[in-house]
Amino acid sequence: MQNNNLNISLNADPDSVREANETIGEIIKRTRLQKGIEIEKASANTKLKIQYLHAIENNDFDTMPAPIYAKNFIRIYANYLGLDGVEISKKYDLKNIDVIGLPPKKKIALTYYISSFFHFLFRHPFVLLGLVVVVIILFFYPSFSDDNQHDSEISNPPPVTQSLSLDNYQPVFDLNDPLPKS
Repeated sequence: MQNNNLNISLNADPDSVREANETIGEIIKRTRLQKGIEIEKASANTKLKIQYLHAIENNDFDTMPAPIYAKNFIRIYANYLGLDGVEISKKYDLKNIDVIGLPPKKKIALTYYISSFFHFLFRHPFVLLGLVVVVIILFFYPSFSDDNQHDSEISNPPPVTQSLSLDNYQPVFDLNDPLPKS
């Protein structure tokens, strides 16, 4: 079992030194006995099982369902006894700091992002409709724009009258002619 001691300053009064050296269970049990409260009555008033109250008083927190339950049971029991439940549960936190920590962050799978994207699309039908229209336009646009020119080129190919050679090459324009004015 681990020790539940807190660090204290040298100028502290003797009662706080004694309380700082006591474990959580010792503080709670001493307070309950000073007030003359039976553990059965404490169990009935706090709605906590007697076995958990015994576990708290004996510092046997391993019998609790989980560390977060132990922390809350300590807070409830301490508040019932007139103690500062938040401060005593902080003392438990100092003892179990590595147990109560958050789990490590996991890497999110690609399938999560894909399913989120499709979920968004199906929840917003206008976005889905717009996306479908854009895809259709992009798919069929080249065939619409070149349709007339492409058909005429295929149906009327230019006649081949001469062989292709650089000897017969004639430029389309004369380099000495001035450019037309616009």
